[in-house]
Order: sequence, then C-alpha cells, then structure tokens
Amino acid sequence: MEWRPNSHELIKKIDAVQYHVLSSDQCVVILDLLPAASFHFLVLSRKDIESVYQLRTEDIPLLQHMHEMGLEAAKSTGLATERFDLGYHLGPSQRRLHLHVVSKDYHSPHLRDKYRWNAFHTDFFLQTEVAIERLRTHGSIEWLPQPVLTAWISAPLKCNQCSYHPKTFHDLKKHLQQHAEQSSM
Repeated sequence: MEWRPNSHELIKKIDAVQYHVLSSDQCVVILDLLPAASFHFLVLSRKDIESVYQLRTEDIPLLQHMHEMGLEAAKSTGLATERFDLGYHLGPSQRRLHLHVVSKDYHSPHLRDKYRWNAFHTDFFLQTEVAIERLRTHGSIEWLPQPVLTAWISAPLKCNQCSYHPKTFHDLKKHLQQHAEQSSM
C-alpha cells in the first residue's frame, strides 16, 4: 500500500492526550482534522495495525470495542446513534487502523469532491459488521486491487438520504443543504 507523506499523523495522536475525546486501553477517539460532516470522529487502535488488511480473526474483539467507543462518541453529540455511519476505508490514506464515525448529514466545507463523498457511500466504506463477518468467515479482509477501489470512488453520485442522483457534486452539496435545513425545522 502506498502511504501519503503525512501518514504517521494518526499514530502521533494516540499518545497526545490533548486530542483525545475518549480513550481506553485499546483505542482512542479523536476529532477528524478534516471532517466530512457536522460530526466526524476517528477511533484509533492502540494496537499496531496499519489497516483492515492486517486484521485477523483474533482482532474481532478489538473491532467490537472500537465500534462501542465510536457509538459512545456519537452519543456525546446529542444525536441518536442511528444518525451516524461507522466504518473503515478500504483504501486508507493514514497508517493505523481507524474507524470513521460520521454523522449522516455530511454537511461540511471539507467535503469537497465526489471522491471523498464516495469514500463514505460505496463499498469503499466497510461497515464494522461486514468487517467482522469477513473475519469470521475468511479469517482476514481480502486485499482489493486499485482498479476496484478507483471504480468505487469514481462511481456516479447519489444522495444518502433519498433517491436523488445529482449530475454534479455541486448539485449534491446544494441538495444536502436542503436536507439539513429540513431536519433543523
């Protein structure tokens, strides 16, 4: 896997308690530096695992614990946990296993393009339950070739809250703003 030059930043934050929202002996929860939504947490494994591709069956309790910590972070926002997506990117840009906990409004100035949107709304985003099932069934998460990952993040856009299929990312952002305004009424 090719890593970005700053790919060690998450590892540094594990020991930097000033960034911790929550912590346990197995993981820490921090705020995402470039949130994709109103609320976006990262649950970082303390265990030295680079990505989902290094997971094995014996790591299922860790994934379950990370998921529980993610739900606890979600609850801290005052929103129902059902209003959050929890999962792992199959093409992570940062070293260290980390679970994304993202509010489903996806209302953020940092959500700037189709590729970042699709990183959370296609099979590129592996939900915890699916990861655990793959580990139980196969003992690991299958390494996927880059063309498969690229196809997912390049897929046509669709709204995560209704059946709308926008032509452009700008149209999707305007549409998501309408959802945000309706939910705040």
